Amino acid sequence: MDPRELLSGVGALNIPPEMQGAVRETLDTSRRFAERIGRKHDEIHSLQARIKDLYTREDGIGFAELGAFEGYTSLQYFHQMGVLLDKNFGTVLRHINKIPEMGRRRELSFHQGIDPQELMNSINILKTAMEALATAVKPFEEELQGIYRRSVDQYRFLQKRFLDMGADEAKLYKKPWEQDDHPGGFDLDRVPYVKIELIRDNPVLTDLLLDMADRLPARYTRSEKIKGKRKPRQVQYMDEFEVDRAARILIELSDSKYRSYVDSSRDFMEEVSGIVHTYHQLIRGIQPIVIDYIGSFAESPVALVPLGEDIVQEISKPLIDPSPMVARVRDINLNNVRPREEDSRPTGQIERRYFTARKKLLEHLATTLDRIDGAEGYLDKLEIAKAAVEKDVDLRETARTSLETKSSLRLKNDRTTENEFYTGGSGEMGAFAFERAPAPTVRLKDVHGASFDSMKEHLADLADYSKYLALYGATAPRGRVRSNLLAIGPYGCGKTEIGRAIAGDQRFIGAEVAVSNLLTAWFGEFEKNVDRVWDAASELRKASGDSKLVFLLMDEFDSWFGNTNGHWVDRTYSRVQKTLQMKLDGVVDYEGVIVVGFTNEPKNIPLAIYRRFKFVEVVGELEADERSALLKHFLGRGLPLSTGFRKTDYEKWGKQLEGATGDVIGKVADEVHYELMRDFIAEHPGDARRLESYIRRTAAKGEDLNQAYIKRAIGRHMKVTPQWVDSRLDQKLSDPIIREQIDTAVRVYGEAREVLSNLYTREDAASGSLQDRPHESGERVPVMSPWAGKKPTMN
Repeated sequence: MDPRELLSGVGALNIPPEMQGAVRETLDTSRRFAERIGRKHDEIHSLQARIKDLYTREDGIGFAELGAFEGYTSLQYFHQMGVLLDKNFGTVLRHINKIPEMGRRRELSFHQGIDPQELMNSINILKTAMEALATAVKPFEEELQGIYRRSVDQYRFLQKRFLDMGADEAKLYKKPWEQDDHPGGFDLDRVPYVKIELIRDNPVLTDLLLDMADRLPARYTRSEKIKGKRKPRQVQYMDEFEVDRAARILIELSDSKYRSYVDSSRDFMEEVSGIVHTYHQLIRGIQPIVIDYIGSFAESPVALVPLGEDIVQEISKPLIDPSPMVARVRDINLNNVRPREEDSRPTGQIERRYFTARKKLLEHLATTLDRIDGAEGYLDKLEIAKAAVEKDVDLRETARTSLETKSSLRLKNDRTTENEFYTGGSGEMGAFAFERAPAPTVRLKDVHGASFDSMKEHLADLADYSKYLALYGATAPRGRVRSNLLAIGPYGCGKTEIGRAIAGDQRFIGAEVAVSNLLTAWFGEFEKNVDRVWDAASELRKASGDSKLVFLLMDEFDSWFGNTNGHWVDRTYSRVQKTLQMKLDGVVDYEGVIVVGFTNEPKNIPLAIYRRFKFVEVVGELEADERSALLKHFLGRGLPLSTGFRKTDYEKWGKQLEGATGDVIGKVADEVHYELMRDFIAEHPGDARRLESYIRRTAAKGEDLNQAYIKRAIGRHMKVTPQWVDSRLDQKLSDPIIREQIDTAVRVYGEAREVLSNLYTREDAASGSLQDRPHESGERVPVMSPWAGKKPTMN
């Protein structure tokens, strides 16, 4: 209310003489009241300083870089508690502190009246005192509740973060404090749980360090041209501004004031409790003085001023005792939120690596704060902080990559190159979709056997000709070209390996498709998924700028077909087969999309499907010399061999392995390898550990292993002998499972010849497509490699 309005009930200048004494007495009472309040000045000033000191840096300078600790949750709590006390209690204290200054204003007396300015000053003192007390008394209980709830909320936050508990009670603490129109509090359901061994056994410090790690600068990559080389070099760097700002934030976070709170949150709670108690005692001492002062107006002419009975009653209420609430606040110890040791232990090798790397990062950050706090000048602090930021970013990257498996690291490397490989999967409502996956590391040169040579030659030609697919299509007599491939062979013959080699070849885009990727509970979606496979493959080709062929790799190709007995499932497969035939036949143009099928059940594939493949080959059937060469390759790859091996040994073993596939031969070599390494590790554990360490370090650096060095290191102690191979080979060949695998291979090859002998074929001179017709002699002609020695066409 404007004092001039109050004066309208008293008279501005000419107060009757008989009333002037009473008015002067009122003015004297106001001055005495102001003097009494002034005696509380030191106590008020001390309390104001304590509140301000609670959330001000040790040097008194504001936190310029932190934005009130936004994103640093624990420090934000300490800061907000200080702001909360200043907003609630500091406002009252500032109002009270105005009263003594108002009472010291100079009195001006006139012969025939009262100075209106002095009277207005007295009324302002009354008004200020009433407002201060009203602001102190009425909301006091609510303010205490806010202080308590804010502290409980922070405690709950740490519980959820490190103990994974409290989210079910999130609704109780959704709005534990408020600032203006912005409700505070945490949605505990959204607080991420962090499984961690606390740094220095301190949850508040660990929370701070985690927030710091999250806000370190990012690393960027740029291309730099190298003199004399066409290909630029990829160089990692950090933005200088980001590094500088991160360093300055570290300096501010190292402030000893807040670090003392982090080290002992109990001391902070004690100080908050002490401020509340002191404030309560101060207001309790001032309250009766103000009430007496208000009462002195009752007999004065100034009583004409409307004092507001409701306000007078409100400020006359006794202030509640804060002791119970303060005791509860004091009992909240944020540093007591500690996970049990068994709950914070890593449960797997990847998690163990990550925990070790993350701990190293957080401990380095903690040590950096110690060093910065101990430095003298700001420039020294900045130098320490900048150097620390560089290392911290490296440590964070180490921690991040420790979570990656070999598969994810390979995929990451693939994304930086042109090596694309995809696997089939199901999307919404079972719809087929491709997903990027790490490309296999097998190469075509790793696939051994003469039966693979024509297929490898064909793939090499496709890689060369893929750059001219548009030309081939434009000149094709029938407007399109095709080149689907089908490889027949038993389990373990190497047909899957050549599929993996295609997938790992940077010249192609490999896309693995299985029937299981297309199956879905939604009626009719199975057939639609066949269309989606080719559509998705076409999109992959477009994404490559039509520069690469897309190979649809279909292992267990026979699983696409089944015997129809009238069941609706069989009818579905029948429709799928028809759809597949149209795709293979090129009714719809999918230029650059090639199907590569693999099967060990050739009789289960309809003849109509065979006719839609340009290339049909029985693969993996090894002659004696090929079996010998493959065994020699396996043994010599990583094992130290004695000088006693002779050509006749390998020839003998090749004959013993009659009918064996590459997988059987590999199992013989595996048995020799296992026995050698078991003995080496048992007899020479020190050398074994050194080699293990070397291999891990080399892999971590992304470098190639020195296989010769490893073989020499093992060979100093033991070597494989021909007698050793003899015993392992005899043992394997007597194994019923191995015998069954060899017998199955013989059966599959026999069935493949039978199936292919029933195909009548001729090669269309114009397009290279296969058509049914009897041979001129009337005999059946088997199709093994229709274009042996010829250049392929493509679709």
